[in-house]
Amino acid sequence: MPRSPDTLFFLRPDVQMPSDLLERSLFRVLDEDAALLEYLMGQTSFPEAFTSPEAQDHARGFINEYIEFIPTTWAEAQAAGFDHSDIAVGPALGEIGFDVIAPMVVSAAVRKMQQTGAIRNTAGTIRHPARASITISRIRYEIELGGDNKFQVIAISPIYDGATDTPQTRETVLWLHRAFAACGDRSAREQP
Repeated sequence: MPRSPDTLFFLRPDVQMPSDLLERSLFRVLDEDAALLEYLMGQTSFPEAFTSPEAQDHARGFINEYIEFIPTTWAEAQAAGFDHSDIAVGPALGEIGFDVIAPMVVSAAVRKMQQTGAIRNTAGTIRHPARASITISRIRYEIELGGDNKFQVIAISPIYDGATDTPQTRETVLWLHRAFAACGDRSAREQP
């Protein structure tokens, strides 16, 4: 049985803006300043969950000179508008805590996708399929629920730097396919 998010340990990315960057960009925009400003302004925030304070501490800190992962709480994440399906899974597939956090997030994402549903045109063709983003070990996986009620991973992108075509990522995609299918099947059986 998955834990409640209240029992998990969270981090969130915090952008450390160089103190003079905005001032410099007001007077003259250098290419490197403009690129850095665009990079920093485009950063997304998310609550990243771990099952122990040790795992949280291990993942804590700067990932580059501008982005630091700092502690937060589930209450703060909820106050910022995040729900269970928005939780980023800190550990990678096979690491301690993955099997606790990932099923909870996938289950919440399936419920959200099924509630949202796909938007169809008058002929019944899907115009906008239901989609979800799941972040695992700082890699974002985009999942789509098609008209045939099949889930598929349609995109993989590192949130920061890193390769996506690795054995770990391929195994995670397979795990996501199985997990989404199992949750979708279970959810369909439970509906009246």
